[in-house]
Amino acid sequence: MWSWIVRSGIGRRWIGRLLAVLAAIALLATTVRAEIADQPKASLADNATIILVGTCVKVESKVERSGDMEYTNWFHHFTIEKIERDGSGRLHVGDTVAFLSASNAWRGSGTPPTYGTGHRGMPAKGERRRVYSSGLASNEGDKAWLNVAVPNGWQPAERSVVLVGADDEYRSEVSMPLIADCLRRDTSVTTTIAFPADPVTKKLDPDRRDHIENLDALRDADVGVLFLRWRELSGNQWEELASFLKSGQPIVGLRTSTHMIRSKTDAPDRSIDDDVPTRVFGQHWISHHGHESRTRVLAPEGIAATHPVLRGIRGGFEVPSWLYDVEPLPKDCTVLLWGEVIPARGTVNEKPIRQPIVWVRERGESTPTPFPDGGRPARRMAFTTLGHPGDFLEPQVRRLVEQMIVWAAGDETSIPSDGLKAEPSAAYVAPPTR
Repeated sequence: MWSWIVRSGIGRRWIGRLLAVLAAIALLATTVRAEIADQPKASLADNATIILVGTCVKVESKVERSGDMEYTNWFHHFTIEKIERDGSGRLHVGDTVAFLSASNAWRGSGTPPTYGTGHRGMPAKGERRRVYSSGLASNEGDKAWLNVAVPNGWQPAERSVVLVGADDEYRSEVSMPLIADCLRRDTSVTTTIAFPADPVTKKLDPDRRDHIENLDALRDADVGVLFLRWRELSGNQWEELASFLKSGQPIVGLRTSTHMIRSKTDAPDRSIDDDVPTRVFGQHWISHHGHESRTRVLAPEGIAATHPVLRGIRGGFEVPSWLYDVEPLPKDCTVLLWGEVIPARGTVNEKPIRQPIVWVRERGESTPTPFPDGGRPARRMAFTTLGHPGDFLEPQVRRLVEQMIVWAAGDETSIPSDGLKAEPSAAYVAPPTR
């Protein structure tokens, strides 16, 4: 292995650097205090200087022994398929790079001490991964050597999207699986549906406000899609939602998520009911224009028309959603689409009523924390006030929500110029609202 490094042109000075890097990795991975906890995905994404997707084409290792402990340094050679971040500025799609990892194992016959096992999730030859690198160890000639973030910088190549359909009016338990179906057909993401249910039987129950099955899947989500209405969560359920909102991971919100939580009547402080949606999405529930009205989705205007979320979105169609009042939105929210009230039959608008129906935000210095006492704002946030079950009969609405999710994940380069197909595997029949 070491002669191969020399032959590859890295040279002796790089061997010294490489040994120092491997020693640092081993030190981190072999703490005698406890196993190293996984970094949250938000931390991996925030701290990595290089993020790549690729396929492992070769695996090499060097094993060393110290007493009854075995230390293995791993060299995974990857062909780069996609570059999501490159702090080095020297990597290209098609390059082959080598990632440095370490693992440890007790080989003694007695009781092993507490120790860290090192990197987890390392691939075998032929497997694909998304890799979060903590920095470039060396780069000379056509060989790049990259550290892997400890301990879980190896991640599945496919994005994980969790869609939470937990409202009791707009049938999100139907529309969120529809969007998940379209996503799986158009992209390589994996999807999980979280839904209101009886905590014992796990049976779907949209009227159940205090339990959402699979909500814990948000812990490993690359994107969380929230379609909630007045959930009354407590205990572990509340902790799961609050932890995700504080994580900094990308969030997509739909319609009633402007009023996604409701504190109990006797709660000492109910201000979070409005405050948290405002901080996370830019606005809370204000009012709407009546169940007998409809909304005309207007054509994209100005610079917003070039945003990746709006590829293939022409506007100029009607949907059954009644328009929500959301203005004013924060200055750091960018409105992409506007809607106009189509009044109930027999009434006339003297002046057209317009409101934003799609807006996005990227985390900046002025982005508020999700809770008054802290947390990390979402890296990217997208919101739409659309969400009536009949809205999803329109392919442009399905496409819009899909592309909000893909953009939030940071994968907008994968959105074609004419947009994603957004065609489900089976015909969609819109259920009535409750």
